Amino acid sequence: MNKTKLATSITVVFMLCFLSTGSVFAEFILGSGAKGAAPVAYWDFEETSGTTVYDKSGNNHGSRSWGDYGTADTGTTTTIVKETAPDWQLSYSNDYYNGWTFEATSGPAQGQTATVTDFVVASGQNDKSIYLSAALTGFAAGHNYHIYKNTGMATLSASGKYGSAMKFDGYDDYVNLGSAAPALSEISGNKLTITAWVYPESGTGTIITKNGPLHIRLTGNRLYAAILAPGWQNVTGNINIPLNQWTHVAVVYDGSYTRLYVNGVFDNSMAQSGNLGGDGWTQIGRNNNGGANGNPTDYFKGLIDELKIYNRALTVDEINMEYDSGSSVHLGSSSSGTYDPWGGNPPIAWWSFDENSGTIAYDRSGNSNNGTVSNAAWAHGKHGNALSFDGDGDYVSVSSISTARTQEAWVYITEQASVKGDRNYLFSNFYQHYANNYFYFEGTADLINWLPSINTWYHLALTYTDPANTNTAKLYVNGVPYNVTQQSSLHDIDPITSISFSLANNAFKGLIDDVRIYDYVRTPAQIAWDYNKGKPVGHWNMDEATSGSAVGSGNIKDSSGQGNNGSGAGSNIAWTTGKYGGALSFNGTSDYVNVGDPGTGALDFGVGDFSLSAWFYLSSLPAEWKSIINKGSAGSTGYGMEINSSNYFTCSIQAAGGTNQHVAGSIPTTGSWHHGACVFDRDNNIAVYLDGKQVQSSGYASGNTNSVDTGSAFNIGRHTGGSWYFNGNIDDARAYNYARTADQIKEDYNEGASVRLGN
Repeated sequence: MNKTKLATSITVVFMLCFLSTGSVFAEFILGSGAKGAAPVAYWDFEETSGTTVYDKSGNNHGSRSWGDYGTADTGTTTTIVKETAPDWQLSYSNDYYNGWTFEATSGPAQGQTATVTDFVVASGQNDKSIYLSAALTGFAAGHNYHIYKNTGMATLSASGKYGSAMKFDGYDDYVNLGSAAPALSEISGNKLTITAWVYPESGTGTIITKNGPLHIRLTGNRLYAAILAPGWQNVTGNINIPLNQWTHVAVVYDGSYTRLYVNGVFDNSMAQSGNLGGDGWTQIGRNNNGGANGNPTDYFKGLIDELKIYNRALTVDEINMEYDSGSSVHLGSSSSGTYDPWGGNPPIAWWSFDENSGTIAYDRSGNSNNGTVSNAAWAHGKHGNALSFDGDGDYVSVSSISTARTQEAWVYITEQASVKGDRNYLFSNFYQHYANNYFYFEGTADLINWLPSINTWYHLALTYTDPANTNTAKLYVNGVPYNVTQQSSLHDIDPITSISFSLANNAFKGLIDDVRIYDYVRTPAQIAWDYNKGKPVGHWNMDEATSGSAVGSGNIKDSSGQGNNGSGAGSNIAWTTGKYGGALSFNGTSDYVNVGDPGTGALDFGVGDFSLSAWFYLSSLPAEWKSIINKGSAGSTGYGMEINSSNYFTCSIQAAGGTNQHVAGSIPTTGSWHHGACVFDRDNNIAVYLDGKQVQSSGYASGNTNSVDTGSAFNIGRHTGGSWYFNGNIDDARAYNYARTADQIKEDYNEGASVRLGN
């Protein structure tokens, strides 16, 4: 939604739900898209000032200051050769220390400092003496000292991956988390995950170290992890981590292997077993090599953000959620990834094309189906980066995948196949034919009569069942299914061997992004989730105002992001106070909202599932038909949600070749708000919900599982045919391109008790 909606009660309740049914209505996670236990330590570096970074996990781990206590700090015991001020000859003195600070750390002068300004050679001695700008009174031979340079502490940068980040100068900056930071001491067994976003300016440097059990760093522009479990073992990645750009890194130890991931892609692994080692000094940005300041080395240069420690092994899916930000509520960022609320297994191959360089397209599924990029260019995509194909031999070759039952991709076609005079291959088994620009399966005559427009992003999902079956192929465009004309058996569909195709004039021309392959048929609800994370394809929250005329072109905004804005029509349509924020008041004789027939087809659901819902308020029962939502002229193809002439809340459908079918639910009361919902599961039944409860269901009349596509306008507050004008108030009207579950309908109804966290 465009703004937070509160119930009329002053109490604000955050409803944080992952339902066993898979529905998600408010995924509220502290910096993680992971659906399991939250991190035991989490530093997001959002403080923006001060000298303390706070653990946002709620466990209060490592609320410590950062510092620059330096690279020349030897931590040794010195021998004073000359004790007369202002000269001291030190056994470890060196020209390198000029301009640094000298600090006594033991003895009578403990805590005193002075600045090294010059070096002199003491009489009769070979070593140089350090000349100090101030005397250290009471200093005695045989006590400890440190020498360090004040170059400025690590700073909080305003340009983190999300909000602020910690900036390290690569010289002496680090964050000290203490001698026994509990984040790792809580890990009593053999499970560990560490994730972070890094922006390196050098290919070498420590991300985080704990002297007992681990050291995570970059080395030679590769990710490196050393784990003590029970003995030290280390693994170095193969993926190049570029300088001066953000990269997500993850190290997972599950008791059998240590695995590395870069930008959600599996990088390398090493067999390892046993429980993690003991505690030690934990620091970010340098390797302290024992103790608080032992002999620090390997300083990180660049930025670190969103550093998290888990006491469990994250799954590949969860790591991808950490990387693939976008859908959940998040303090400082967001996350989405492959999490499927409908219970589906993750893809068996997934190429996000976010590498932005090189000739390898990494498989983020964890199954190592990496692709080889030939000629295609890296480009800005639908989500992050993509690959650009010029239609002349550009392709990505992959291992043969014969178990594909769902193929998905975001595509942007820049030239139709007929322009080139040949086939326009999206996959090696799925192409656009030059004769009509429709799509076909390779090896069969199966036709998918979808004609795309050029220079438009589409989400395509192709499903087909057991090859021995027929009439089982479907193409979904932006989450909506299109018909497939079966002309032969599907047993000849070829395995996937490439994205685009290797022959000149057969390659795809345009952009391809986020390709996913599943070894099962994704359901319509799952594909809708893949397309837009289950958001409505039309959502009119009517929050623009709470008073005044609502007449005007395009002034009823669609908050779904689909651009289906409506126009207030009629003489008296007005803004009023709604169930949440604003609403619209309809006079029952001429007022309505005209959304039209969107050219995107977002409100034409074909033979696919769909759902409608809205809040409505009746001041009296009309004893005549009143339309809340409708698309389709009287007696023709379309669908709707109404109050019928017997005052029942009703769901209606008439598909091509079908009959006008109304399923009546129950009678709403007057003088109060009601939530109505219609769920059209095209393989099962029509379900009618009132105030969160199912009150009726029915199977489909003959022909009504056919397409409901129509050129009629989508109206709110009247029948498209110009009748059934609604008398009362309507708020928060929605249309979904899948069948909402009973739990989701109940959540929609119960949102009145919680903060509305958007859609």
